[in-house]
Amino acid sequence: MGGRRITGFLRWRGVLAAGLLALYGGVAVGAPAGVGRGLYCDNAPCETECDGDIILAGAENALRLMYLLPIVDADPNTADSDDNFIIDTAQARLLDTILANPTRPAYCCVRAAYDNNLATMNYIADQVPAIYYSLFIARDIFVRAAVGLTTTGEERTIRIITDSTRELPGFPVIDPAIFDRSAARWLAYDGDADSDGVCNAGEFNAAPHDASQFNAFVSAALDPGQQTDGGGCEPCDGQFGILLVGDQWLKDAYLWGVYEQVLQDHGYAQYQVAGSFTCSGYASALAWAENKYHELDSLTEGVQRFPEAEVVHLALGAMDTLYLAYQYDLDTVSAGTLGEKLGEIETALQTVVDTIQAANPNAEVLLADYDYLDPGRIRETYSDVLEIKEVSQRRFNEVMVMLGQRKLDIARRTPRCAYVQNWGVLQCRLGNPPIWEPGGVPSPGGPDTDYVPYPGGNQDYPSLPTAYEDEDGFRLTYQAHYWIFENCLEQFYAEVLIPGEGEGEGEGEGEGEGE
Repeated sequence: MGGRRITGFLRWRGVLAAGLLALYGGVAVGAPAGVGRGLYCDNAPCETECDGDIILAGAENALRLMYLLPIVDADPNTADSDDNFIIDTAQARLLDTILANPTRPAYCCVRAAYDNNLATMNYIADQVPAIYYSLFIARDIFVRAAVGLTTTGEERTIRIITDSTRELPGFPVIDPAIFDRSAARWLAYDGDADSDGVCNAGEFNAAPHDASQFNAFVSAALDPGQQTDGGGCEPCDGQFGILLVGDQWLKDAYLWGVYEQVLQDHGYAQYQVAGSFTCSGYASALAWAENKYHELDSLTEGVQRFPEAEVVHLALGAMDTLYLAYQYDLDTVSAGTLGEKLGEIETALQTVVDTIQAANPNAEVLLADYDYLDPGRIRETYSDVLEIKEVSQRRFNEVMVMLGQRKLDIARRTPRCAYVQNWGVLQCRLGNPPIWEPGGVPSPGGPDTDYVPYPGGNQDYPSLPTAYEDEDGFRLTYQAHYWIFENCLEQFYAEVLIPGEGEGEGEGEGEGEGE
């Protein structure tokens, strides 16, 4: 998708209490409840009869106006507030287009859901105190935006509305069950509007999708003859040996197909990688464990969709560390306070691991750690959404590694849970000329050597700027992801996966892929 989705999470953590902003801020990772892959893959033609009238829903324009509110302050051309792989206004345009074209095969079914949700939202809107319309947005715009969001069938979006409005004085309590989500099989991110076997998120990624080209996405989503899959959700008939769960790192790796390329290059091409339901740019261990927006519920649903997964690859905690750097001066915070806060994150991570294991008792959970970030570049790049305090590179690395040690402790005390450290992988690969050349610092130790050295690399430095997308200090490039997963393969996966026959000749490293 290319956008810096780290910003969505950071904005959410900073202003969660800000009234209506909570309606459209960061939300749970995972899948919409009750609308699994099987439903969307069995996308039978709509046979409902209706009068065939054109419906001008105006969902896109209403959503744009909602996002432009000062208290929301999100760019409607880039906002993906439910983190579902499709820009929200593009998804609303798909809904508008179907409702304006009664000859579409799914028109009557989509319209039935829309009509039901319109009546429901009008009933709710009549109970909303008028002061909210005076202070924030006109009633008609609120209704049109809410109906558009609910009709797309995204359970996570509905949860934003129903959970967050409970915090508004005098606002009616909304039961999510009252909304008709039957149009999800055509409109949701893993829906299939043209029944061509390619999910809408795949067609969004395959089409030019900057703000001026949203029509290209709509055309692709409604054209059964255009079957180019740009990624975004798993094929319905796949068998997925590895499930990715975590934050922006894994989300990018999934979208770019990095891990599957590594597996193919090293003789494990029979293993497919899932992750569309369980990777989120908003992922935080503390936020997930709180389950305020049903994060753990959605995580459970997402893991249960892939019962054949042998490994659940979990990367979590970077956002929590950044939030610590926002709350405290890490160079001067007391050891007691830091230990207490790291302990809270450790407890949250344990909760996430336990949730995954309860959802899939047969899978091994791999706590895959991070490599060194660059807090100076993060602070500069994302200062508009999270002003982390200045901190020395050495101290920031030390705090990240302290949390990594706690992840290792979780793995050691938890059955069916393993750990891989990646500290220094990118410093070893790229070097840091003229201070050291590639290979000039220690590689991170693995389980066979009791993780010695722990950590690898040089804690006084980050990775080179070229290891990060846009040199932002946080998001890795395709090549950096490739090297990170190669280390995971060497330290863990090679012991648990079965090589395929006649595959993986050579040591391909995906040079230039995804750049």
